[in-house]
Amino acid sequence: MSFKLVERAFDAPVADPQAKLVLLAIARHADKRGSCYPSAARLMVVTGLSKASVYRKISYLERHGFIRVTRRGKDGKKTSNLYHLLLSHTETKVSHTEPLTSQEHINNISCNVYDSQRDNETKQDPFLDLAERALKGKK
Repeated sequence: MSFKLVERAFDAPVADPQAKLVLLAIARHADKRGSCYPSAARLMVVTGLSKASVYRKISYLERHGFIRVTRRGKDGKKTSNLYHLLLSHTETKVSHTEPLTSQEHINNISCNVYDSQRDNETKQDPFLDLAERALKGKK
């Protein structure tokens, strides 16, 4: 789990509260590159939403450019989707009602590169500093 990605998910301008909850659940499972593959059942457990609601909110997040979904399968059977968070420092420009243009998608793919201003703001948060130190085994 990347605290930076979870924080960016909290800051994302998602107009639909249930979709934001699903985004936070995906961010919670994501690696530092912003990729993860929780099953729909897992997302149902952590969000408390029905399977249909989880799928609707995933579609909403994908349509509005917050995530990219790669549908996967093995031997003709569906497996869990691969999700990639598209949360970058330009996320505040995302429209609540209009899907992103191709150029905006390209700009958002830079989620692995964090701008230094955002990093400095994150380090000033005492909770995140404490959590990062705990993960590194420092007191």
